[in-house]
Amino acid sequence: MKPTIYRYRAVKPFEEAQSLLFFGRDAEINQLTALVFAEKLTVLYGKSGYGKSSLLHAGLLPRLRPENESQLQRYVPIVIRFGTAENENQLMARFAF
Repeated sequence: MKPTIYRYRAVKPFEEAQSLLFFGRDAEINQLTALVFAEKLTVLYGKSGYGKSSLLHAGLLPRLRPENESQLQRYVPIVIRFGTAENENQLMARFAF
């Protein structure tokens, strides 16, 4: 039996692997992508529950990944989430090259 995939995730944000389920925010994704390409620093802020994490993970990151496959290596998305249970050693291990 095939598992059911639900479009709405309640309070849990969409992840990058679920980008095909994340739709309806193309204008915001296009604006955010253009800002990231044009500016040195882009800050996304808003009230809790407005979908900022989903916009970043399922909207922006998939658009930045193809850049990494080019020889330019223009963008290397690094996800850092504050307030999680990760300790300092786990965080540092994620960025070991």
